[in-house]
Amino acid sequence: MKRSKDKLGRLLDLARQSPTATEQAVAAHWQTRVLAHWRPANGPGELWSFLHARVRGGFVCAAVLMFACILWSLNTPDQDTDNDSDLASFELRVDGLQ
Repeated sequence: MKRSKDKLGRLLDLARQSPTATEQAVAAHWQTRVLAHWRPANGPGELWSFLHARVRGGFVCAAVLMFACILWSLNTPDQDTDNDSDLASFELRVDGLQ
């Protein structure tokens, strides 16, 4: 542990003794290249926005199909029952939809 602290201390001493660097202006073409890589990840034309739109469309289609199945099941009577109360209940549901 002491050896690593010695190495760190020597490194920090050398860093203090080094001359300070002057800041230089960055060329304009380098600035535009760096800023071009920092654009948002889901910009127009990116894969994620495409997938997001497709998944959202899939959910809308699934919801429409679900409601169509529910309405279809309300409009068809049970074929295997001979119960008069089931037929009356079906007629009330059909009248309620109209």
